[in-house]
Amino acid sequence: MNKKICIVTCHGFTGYPEEMDPIGNFLQQKGFDWKNLQLPGHGTTPEDLKTKKWTDWTHYVLEEIDKYLQKYDNNVIMIGLSLGGALTLFTLINRPQLKAGICLATPVNIATFFQKILLNIPFLSMWMHNTTTKQDIFDPEMKKNHRSYEKFHSSNGKELYRLLNTVKKYLPMITQPILLVQSKKDQVIDYKNAQYIFDRVKSEKKELFYVENSSHVLTKDYDREKIFLKSYEFIEELD
Repeated sequence: MNKKICIVTCHGFTGYPEEMDPIGNFLQQKGFDWKNLQLPGHGTTPEDLKTKKWTDWTHYVLEEIDKYLQKYDNNVIMIGLSLGGALTLFTLINRPQLKAGICLATPVNIATFFQKILLNIPFLSMWMHNTTTKQDIFDPEMKKNHRSYEKFHSSNGKELYRLLNTVKKYLPMITQPILLVQSKKDQVIDYKNAQYIFDRVKSEKKELFYVENSSHVLTKDYDREKIFLKSYEFIEELD
């Protein structure tokens, strides 16, 4: 592509912006401008996250994206991991001028019927341990320095659930090019989420890319270089 492209990356739920550094640095070295977002309540403390609503995340992301859409004449591509992937879908829905989206390990369906009931019981609004963090990454070297909140408030689980329900409802509004990347060994979300999204978006150019050797944090696990290259190729193929 000849036009200057801005890549905007967005991390996952309870994660830190640094988990997007590997893919951001890779694409920056390929000549793209790169901006990395830090969602409200993240990169600080779980107590800070407790005060945030799902609309705080969406408002922040849209405000940031609007700045870059204006600066780069709409030549902006968003890449999100997990919650960041859901927010990428949300942005594609609400900003049709966004050039494309790349969604890594992105959920839209996370709660079983039993979990849905628990999310609506008032007295369960207490601190809950984030038991998935130890399963986020298979690569032991990358896992060593990976940071994520060790706990989060159940109210944040409700906010995440509300965001995903909203995104799921409007998936058919997405028409921009989209790349969905998912590991079949994801230990945090069901890998079938990717197919669910793929089947419902209306994008003329859409791709579903599976990997086999990683868990949830795809930017820091065994398949990362393969994913980075696929993402670069996808971007280069855009008009």
